[in-house]
Amino acid sequence: MKRLQSIAILVSATLILNSCSKEEYLKSESGIKSQLQGTWHLLAIPKYDYNSDGSRYEHQESWTFGDSQVSIINNNQTAQSSYSVHTSLSKAEVKLEDVKPLFVTPARVRDNNGSGTWQIISLDDKFLIIANDQDGQTGLTELEFEKK
Repeated sequence: MKRLQSIAILVSATLILNSCSKEEYLKSESGIKSQLQGTWHLLAIPKYDYNSDGSRYEHQESWTFGDSQVSIINNNQTAQSSYSVHTSLSKAEVKLEDVKPLFVTPARVRDNNGSGTWQIISLDDKFLIIANDQDGQTGLTELEFEKK
């Protein structure tokens, strides 16, 4: 009887962990870092931004992850940052520090220019979704990327 209870608990725990929609449970920091390597193109929503004169242009942004650095190209302006990956049982995060230079002109400049801790919502070979609440100052920012 005790063995049957142990098996039932084990099966229940497995089902609970596998039924969660978040894909980043139980991944290692090195595994996440390996998956991040390469260039990710932002799926911009909305797709267009407007210049001060009212003319419209398509928002272009990509993040290229190397071993310890990320290069962010935002509408032809480039910034560099160091990054680190942290994982726990319930989440995975990528932390960008000292993004330099700070972006000046794009309409979608986030208050922290990308720096800060971004929670990885989803990561696979094709898509990356990250979110940041900017320390509770401006609400949640979610970015969705496609790997090219």
